[in-house]
Amino acid sequence: MIDTTFDQPGDTNGASGTVVNAILPAPGYSGILDLAIDSASRIVAVGAGNDGSSNHAVVARYLSYGTLDPAFGTDGKVDFADADGTVNFAAVALDAAGRSVVVGKGALPSGEALLAARYSADGTLDPTFGVGGIVESNVLGDIPANDLAILSDGSILVAGMRNGTAGVLRLLSNGTLDATFGGGDGWVTVSVQTNGEKPRMAIQSDGKIVLGMAVLDGAVRRGAAIRLLADGTLDTTFASSGLYRTTVGTTSARITDVAVTADGKIVLVGPADSNGDNDFLVIRLWQ
Repeated sequence: MIDTTFDQPGDTNGASGTVVNAILPAPGYSGILDLAIDSASRIVAVGAGNDGSSNHAVVARYLSYGTLDPAFGTDGKVDFADADGTVNFAAVALDAAGRSVVVGKGALPSGEALLAARYSADGTLDPTFGVGGIVESNVLGDIPANDLAILSDGSILVAGMRNGTAGVLRLLSNGTLDATFGGGDGWVTVSVQTNGEKPRMAIQSDGKIVLGMAVLDGAVRRGAAIRLLADGTLDTTFASSGLYRTTVGTTSARITDVAVTADGKIVLVGPADSNGDNDFLVIRLWQ
């Protein structure tokens, strides 16, 4: 049953329990790609849009009853425009201080890049992170960020994929690359045969990193998972030399999310093609 107490005064969509906002002015458009909920039940939503002339990465915060939070940014929202190309925020997580850490796709003069930003509780960029609250990096080539996780020490793991390569980097809480990760440079890549499926990430209690995605097995797309040790090296004790591939699905299967249970099992979900129809796929692996 829909929650009719969740609404916004002046919203004209005609449906209680549903909120629709024009985050960017007309003729612009925008859409949500991820969300997080804070300790006060406020909803932090991130995504992308275009104001009719330039692309924007956007963040909005809603109060628990659906109204944009006037204490966040300007009228409940902030946006980041990049004159060098297309930008978006694809994922968000909240740190212990209540700050919103967001990652996605940015652009440098040399091409697309990984984008990360940290916003204080009031929606202003946190000047103690990166340069003026923003990190744009092409150390992984033109891999944009698709997912992130904040560790207990405040460091930030960021995952992405482009052109058959999965990449993970670790940022210190100030936004600089963590030289203790990935062999001394703060990042690691794992070459897999993929068609560009965006990886999802989960962290085990022992710090191991699980990436869910899809890889190519000849002409067949297989749901897959890769596991890295906490320092970024491939965990060769996992499945087949660090890579698990499902044999479910006659022509196609992929992993769209991953989670770890309280007792350490790995759960992978996504669609699988079965006799020409996509069905729900749920896999659980021993750790």
